[in-house]
Amino acid sequence: MTQFEAVRIEAQRAASLGQYPDAVRWLEDHLPAEHVALATANLIYFLPRAIARMETKKERRAAIDQIPNDHGNSFFKAYIKFQVIRLFRSRSS
Repeated sequence: MTQFEAVRIEAQRAASLGQYPDAVRWLEDHLPAEHVALATANLIYFLPRAIARMETKKERRAAIDQIPNDHGNSFFKAYIKFQVIRLFRSRSS
C-alpha cells in the first residue's frame, strides 16, 4: 500500500464520523503532521456520503454548517453541500 492510499483510507475513516471538525481532529490524531493537509483535502470525496446518511435535515444542515468557509479552496463547502443534496435526493427516489 502506498502512502497516498493509506492517507485516502484514513480520510475515509475520518469522514465516516460525519462532522468536519471531528474528522479533522481524528486525522490530526492518527496521521503524521505532513499528511494531514492532504487527508483533509480528501474529505471532499467521503464526507458528503456520511452527511447524506444522517437521519434529519437539521443534522445534515448542522454538519454542513460546521465546514469552514475558508477551508483553503473556494468550492470545498459548496461542493460538499451539492453532493449531499444529490445523494440524499437519489436515496429518496
